[in-house]
Amino acid sequence: MTPEERKLAVVFCQAQWLLEDAAHDVPADRYTRHQSETLAATLEELAGLVRARVCPVQSAITERPSRLQEEK
Repeated sequence: MTPEERKLAVVFCQAQWLLEDAAHDVPADRYTRHQSETLAATLEELAGLVRARVCPVQSAITERPSRLQEEK
C-alpha cells in the first residue's frame, strides 16, 4: 500500500466514524457546530483525495486556488 493509499484509507475511516456520529446525533438535536465543521472538512479532504486518485493532473489544477486562498 502506497502512502497515498494509506492516507485515503485513514480519511475514509474518519469520514465513516463522523458520519455515524452525525446519523445518530443530528436527529436528536445533539450535533454541535464543531462536529459539523469537522465533518465538512473531513468530507472535503476525502473528496480531494478521491479526485486526486482518479485524475491527479486535474486535481492539482483545481487545488491550486484553494492553496493560494489559505496563504492569504
